[in-house]
Amino acid sequence: MNVSRLVGLLAMLALVGCGAVGPPNGPSRPREGGQSTTARFITMVVKPGINASEVGRRIVGANAIVQLAPQTPQENLPAVIRRSTYRVTVEQGHECEALTRARNEPGVMRAYLGEYPGQYPDC
Repeated sequence: MNVSRLVGLLAMLALVGCGAVGPPNGPSRPREGGQSTTARFITMVVKPGINASEVGRRIVGANAIVQLAPQTPQENLPAVIRRSTYRVTVEQGHECEALTRARNEPGVMRAYLGEYPGQYPDC
């Protein structure tokens, strides 16, 4: 391996390590048995003062499972956004319906399928 390729590789690893480079496009889980992968949850960023559990119940129903999204400090997001980001579990086949409802909620600033925007095709 020549020196310029090695320097390029080290630079890329440094960018990934500090969070400057986002995750790759496309689903992160491999396809199993020829089935397409779909998101098992939506991620939503709620406005300050909004009860995420109530929003989750309006989006997917009374038995909504709403959890604070994992806090990764290396993300290039302000802490207030990370603390306002929640995951709402969605039944298979109802992902698009739930995403549409989340995006129409006045208390939701942003909503997308999966862990990060663009991980799964939008509805």
